[in-house]
Amino acid sequence: MPKSTIALILSAIITLSACATARAGSSTFSMDLELGIKASPQPADSITISRTLKTDWKKLARDRRLDINDTTAEYPAFIDWCVNVYRWAESVFNTYDPAYVSGTGKHGKVRIVSDNWTDAYMFRFEDGNPLFMISDLYANIGIQANYSILSASYSIDMNSALSDRVSKHKKLGFSFSCARLYGEGYYWKNDGDTTIRKFGHDKIDDIPFDGLEFKAFGALAFYIFNYSKFSYAAAYNLSNYQLRSAGSWMLGLTGTFYDCDFDFTRLPDQIKDSSEIPLDGYSLNYNSVNVMGGYSYNWVMNKHFLLNFTALPSAGISFSSSDSSEGRRNLLSMGFRQMASLTYTNRQFFITGSSNFHGNYFLTDSVGFISGIENFQISTGVRF
Repeated sequence: MPKSTIALILSAIITLSACATARAGSSTFSMDLELGIKASPQPADSITISRTLKTDWKKLARDRRLDINDTTAEYPAFIDWCVNVYRWAESVFNTYDPAYVSGTGKHGKVRIVSDNWTDAYMFRFEDGNPLFMISDLYANIGIQANYSILSASYSIDMNSALSDRVSKHKKLGFSFSCARLYGEGYYWKNDGDTTIRKFGHDKIDDIPFDGLEFKAFGALAFYIFNYSKFSYAAAYNLSNYQLRSAGSWMLGLTGTFYDCDFDFTRLPDQIKDSSEIPLDGYSLNYNSVNVMGGYSYNWVMNKHFLLNFTALPSAGISFSSSDSSEGRRNLLSMGFRQMASLTYTNRQFFITGSSNFHGNYFLTDSVGFISGIENFQISTGVRF
């Protein structure tokens, strides 16, 4: 083989070997570089930590930016728990059809409230004349401010402020409402401040009677079936707008404790002489548990006026205690709840009037007793 041919073959082998070596070296470098990047730690200042900034709820309230659904608001631990419970309940129980009900777009309202009420009682023995009593009209005037879930109020007893008469009557209450549910608790007390208006079948001149001591406290709650289209709160809590007329059936429970004592020795002589009262005194101490059901309707008269009527009869069982004159017994209990309201709104201004009657009937073989309270309220204010 010629030398030139051998030299050419050797030159080609060397060239191919060099190229293979170069490719092998390049592959190894790339692997080392990749492993080096994975293994090398990043400097601490190259890591970005994402954190939501919190704002104190009091500052948001001062700036009028506090929103119960704002997750950046920072509350104390207990209030924060309450707010989270409220948000959960809002999402589950407080949704409406926007074609029928809308929010006000405002978180707060301030209003002046005139609250007036009277309570009535009717007591009747078997085969005896009924005795009907009613209290004077009690009046409070106050101011109430609400913002989100916060509320504050102050009121003046006008009976005591405008006269020397000391009020012997108390009425306390609270309520909550959402799209599906409404609930309230109450406490009534009257220490003898009543007037006899009727005895037997004839109406008589008003005769003061201080022989009655009455107190009651209880609670009620009902479910609103047509909750997406009907807003009970629009008629009574002013927290929504009812855009189109709608009504709803309601069903719930009410429970009340009654403690009532009559001192018949304090009856006027004209009543004692005309009828023989078999006892010097009578005590009624009992608990009532009733099933409540009925209907409520919101009539949107126009864009400014909303009229509501609600009727809720109830029936159940009364459990009298051993210190009652009748002793320990289980008896039929009946009750009735009636409400009505008329609301006028013009942008953020509103004025509303409402009435609320709550009565119960206790019946035994020898005695019938009816108690009730009638409440009238007028309020006016603005949302902000």
